[in-house]
Amino acid sequence: MKILIWTSSFYPVLGGVQTVTKTLCKELSAQGHEVILWTKKYPRHLKKTEFLEGIEIQRFIVNPFGSFFRFLPFKSKIQNVLDKILLRELQKKINVFQPDIINIHFPDDQTRLIKGLKIPKQTSIVTSIHGHDLLQWYVETDFIVTNRLRELNIHESKSKDNFVDLLNHSQSIIVCSKWMKDKTIELIGMNSKIHIIHNFIKPQNVHLDQVRTIAVKEKYIFAFGRLEGAKGFDDLVDVMSYISSIDSSIKLMIAGSGSQKSSLIAQAKRLGINDKVLFLGRISQKEIFQYSQQASVIVVPSKREAFGIAVLEAISSMKPFVARNVGGIKEAAGGFGELFDFSLSNDDLARLILRTSNKSVDYHELNGRKNYLDSKNPKVFIEKYMKVYFASITS
Repeated sequence: MKILIWTSSFYPVLGGVQTVTKTLCKELSAQGHEVILWTKKYPRHLKKTEFLEGIEIQRFIVNPFGSFFRFLPFKSKIQNVLDKILLRELQKKINVFQPDIINIHFPDDQTRLIKGLKIPKQTSIVTSIHGHDLLQWYVETDFIVTNRLRELNIHESKSKDNFVDLLNHSQSIIVCSKWMKDKTIELIGMNSKIHIIHNFIKPQNVHLDQVRTIAVKEKYIFAFGRLEGAKGFDDLVDVMSYISSIDSSIKLMIAGSGSQKSSLIAQAKRLGINDKVLFLGRISQKEIFQYSQQASVIVVPSKREAFGIAVLEAISSMKPFVARNVGGIKEAAGGFGELFDFSLSNDDLARLILRTSNKSVDYHELNGRKNYLDSKNPKVFIEKYMKVYFASITS
């Protein structure tokens, strides 16, 4: 099968979309399929075409003006000219490759560009939705996604129309959770071509002696992720002040980097708990696994999650965890851990975290977690994608 993966972003940029598309390309190529990946040429110093770990990557400059584009006069006319130039190049590549599947990931500029391409008759379009690509059309209150659609300006309205048009013309749509399926249906109506494929987690085969020894030996709560508003670390720092008033011996360790780091440090200082909250910065996956295994409890405080990879990682650590019940988190949790709602007070959440920190994962749950994680490995993920691909071709 000839498969064209068209993603809005790819390695060396790091994130969920990049991990999914990289894994797809590598595994599909290993199975003998012809795979090409299209993406934006970002950062700009990257090569236009290269092979990376066996993946053929073709990069394109979609907007040569970068963030200054929105300040340019007649920007819609400029965009049309740029698109025509790019579309000629893309069409030539489509005509040569003749893909069986075009799999679009995190629809962005692709929604506009694909309308200008002549897609071969044998080619089926599969669109994979990851999160913000869909949720951006909904009203958010403090990063909480509501059921109301946003009021849009002319430019946004056109982008949304392109997005909806792509979904309607796709042979299949892939989402990462039932919650995301429901949000998709709210936008485009009931649709039998929407498939749920949960995100995956790679098996952890890490020995503690392979990574650095952690600096803190005391009892601690562990949380990790991008330090951005939607991840809810500000709420966790607030709750930590309640935890400290109940048990002053426990610490909070937060791993990750992001735009909110400075404000979180200032918040901890303002609350008088800066000696209780340690910011580790960005650490490796091996170190995340180590810190998770040594923690008393793991907390996932996200305010918005399409699925929740952090929850899968918490499950794989075989440690107790607490997570906010938003979006696809309940599906990701698989019946494990403690989930809490927004309505829970800081005092009650503090007590829930402390109670959970004193628990251990028994033998029955350990086996249950292992079996659950077997269904969330990359091999199963690829098998499900291939089923959708074949169904799309024969539909």
